[in-house]
Amino acid sequence: MSSNGTGYSQNPDYESCRSLINSYFYQITMGCGTVYCTNRNCFACPDGPRLDPTSAALLAVKLAQSPTHYLCAGAAITVPQSIQWVEIPANADVVPLRRILAPALEQSNVQAQVELAAVLKRVLSDPDSLSWSFLRGGRPCRATEESSGIDFEAVEAAYAALMRPQQAIAMINGRGELTDGQIGDVVAGAFEDLFRGAVLPALAR
Repeated sequence: MSSNGTGYSQNPDYESCRSLINSYFYQITMGCGTVYCTNRNCFACPDGPRLDPTSAALLAVKLAQSPTHYLCAGAAITVPQSIQWVEIPANADVVPLRRILAPALEQSNVQAQVELAAVLKRVLSDPDSLSWSFLRGGRPCRATEESSGIDFEAVEAAYAALMRPQQAIAMINGRGELTDGQIGDVVAGAFEDLFRGAVLPALAR
C-alpha cells in the first residue's frame, strides 16, 4: 500500500493476489461448473476438497502462492448471489433464507422485511442466481445423469414457508417508496420478471 496523505490506495499486485485467492476459494467451495472435472483442487471433482470455509480459505491462499497453476479453465467465474434453505454461514453471495425469514415475520422488524423482499425479487427474477439456489448442502454438487444437484425437498420447504405468512411486510416499490405487500406477491412478481426476461427476447428474434 502507498499513502497519498488522505488515505491508502491498493497496490495493483495486492488486488491481483486477492482476485486469485478469491478465484481459488470459489473453485474449492463451489466448483468450476465442469461436470467431469479432474482437478483435485476443485469442488466439482469427485475427489476434490470438501472443506469448511476457514480451511478452504487457507488452501486458497496456499494455492495462490504456489508457482504451479491449479485453476480450472472456468474457475474465475463470478458467482451470483443465491438463496439457500440449509443453515450455512452467511456471506455476500449466499443468503440463508430460513434465517432471514424468521425476523422478517416480526411485525416491528421493518428492516428485515425490506431485506427479505429485496433478496427475493433480486434472486428469483435472475436466471443465473436462481440456478445457483436451493442446492444440496447449500453449495453446488457434481451434476450427473441421475442428479441435477438441486435439493427438491429444500425447494418445497422454502416455497411452503414463503407462501404461508398472511401478514403484510414492508418493501420498497419500483418508485423507491416504502410500501407493504404479501410475500407471495413478491415471489409471483419476481417470477413474472424472470419469465418476461426469458420470453420477450426470444420473441424478438
